Amino acid sequence: MKIGKVRSNEVVIVGKITVKTADPDFDFYAKSWGITDFSVPDCYVIYNDSYNENTYLSLGGKVVTRTNGECNTFTVNEYFFSKRKIKNHQLIATSPIKWCFFSSEKFNAYLPFQFQATIPDDCKYVYVGDFEYTVEGSDFHPVHISLSDSFDYAKEELGKILETPIPLCRVEIYPITQNKNK
Repeated sequence: MKIGKVRSNEVVIVGKITVKTADPDFDFYAKSWGITDFSVPDCYVIYNDSYNENTYLSLGGKVVTRTNGECNTFTVNEYFFSKRKIKNHQLIATSPIKWCFFSSEKFNAYLPFQFQATIPDDCKYVYVGDFEYTVEGSDFHPVHISLSDSFDYAKEELGKILETPIPLCRVEIYPITQNKNK
């Protein structure tokens, strides 16, 4: 898979998303939404700045990964990469993540993915971390979000995907500030 040229006002964010649920009624929820094949892996959609609902999930539960400048679809345990615009060295991520249980378009949850980061001059690929969401209830609301650092592994995995080593930078993410002048 190719990302294409990264312009001077863009960066590629890299990370991983996982979701846990310990809800004893989870299988019931899945069956009530028409899930019959529990062997299909979950997938997730990373939206970029344009936030388009088109998720590129094919019929039959098969996941097709495409990059078209609007969104990217990834399977569970796969590192994501998403091109984002920056302004004045500031990355502001505001679009949610769409988690599709069993890769089903009808059995999904939207997860918060809002943060800000300052991007150094020479960084075009930035690692934002491995996010783990714990959800519960029939609406799959997040009850816990943890962030871990697997920078070296992410760099190695992204190099395999892109078929070339890349200069991945680690950045600190923090809550979005209310200052609109940044």
